[in-house]
Amino acid sequence: MHGGLLTPDNARFEAMLWAKELLKPEWVPPDLGDRLILLQEEDPAQSSVICRFEVEGTSIQITQRRWAMCVVVKPSPALLDGVPAQEMGPAVMRALFSRGEAMTEVPATDRRDLAPGLWLGGHVPGRLVWWDWKAWYAEGSSVAIYFSKFSLDRQYSFMRGAAWF
Repeated sequence: MHGGLLTPDNARFEAMLWAKELLKPEWVPPDLGDRLILLQEEDPAQSSVICRFEVEGTSIQITQRRWAMCVVVKPSPALLDGVPAQEMGPAVMRALFSRGEAMTEVPATDRRDLAPGLWLGGHVPGRLVWWDWKAWYAEGSSVAIYFSKFSLDRQYSFMRGAAWF
């Protein structure tokens, strides 16, 4: 585990590393570092780093706390042409994320009883890695995927509520 507050510059750098590790290189804009906006809160555990950009007609928004991140994707029509709503999450995972194929192996539970379009991620026995998404939600033409930043395979992992900057 890793803890302690970071300077804003170090928080920006950490957020950039997470985004670059998560997305395939072709989906990372060259000026990603300049696009990151830090939102510092009185409670450092609530501070976040956000960014929004577009690549080849696909809009991507990433919101990070030190311990979690949410990626919202509005794919270009060509990217997911003909993909049914219940398959949008896995299709976005395969198309945009560096470990997309592994992400689609995470068992998913349709929770339309809680909200139409909500899928909760399961656990793959023997594997606790950060790209095991926790939930994805599709509404209309966008998909949101939530990840925790806790993993047994990374040097630095963060528990829920970890302070950032």
